[in-house]
Amino acid sequence: MENSTKQLEFDFMNNDRYVFKSNNLIESNYNLSANEQRLIYLGIKKLKPKFVKSNVKPSELATYAKTQEFGNIKIYVNEFKNEFELKGNSFYGRLFETCENLFKREFMYFNDKGNFVKKRWVITSEYDKESKYVSLTFHPDLILDLLIFRTKYGKLQFNVAKYLNTNYSFRIYEILKNSAHRSPRTMTISEIKEKL
Repeated sequence: MENSTKQLEFDFMNNDRYVFKSNNLIESNYNLSANEQRLIYLGIKKLKPKFVKSNVKPSELATYAKTQEFGNIKIYVNEFKNEFELKGNSFYGRLFETCENLFKREFMYFNDKGNFVKKRWVITSEYDKESKYVSLTFHPDLILDLLIFRTKYGKLQFNVAKYLNTNYSFRIYEILKNSAHRSPRTMTISEIKEKL
């Protein structure tokens, strides 16, 4: 009997300087505050994303993705402030509130089959006031959007995030960066509004 588990070959992606997101995620419709975006960027930076080198069918990749998990990600208040060069003393309360809000957030997009899909960003949100950190766990539905890549993903510079101060600046940066390698792209005002 032939072994039904295919051995996949991976390259680990350099996320010291970059944040990787699937094109579906970048092009989806969502509205996050600047601090929620920062929290996601820092959370993504703590992942160990990998690129599948093997020639693999989408169904095989989906099967493999089901065996993976994100784990809990801790983000300390000082780490958050230092990474994004933020000033102030009330960041623990703000970071806790940001983590709480992120727990309620969702995004929407049309998948490759043309079906409308709604997903949540995280499945857990926790805070430790004494140790001054928040922790979160990305939703397992995001494995192929944030952790395992085969094709169609965006490579975003992490350091750019410290210069982005609004939810719109994050979204516009991601959409433009995702379009940079394509031929000229035209978007209507209503398409831009929908994405923002």
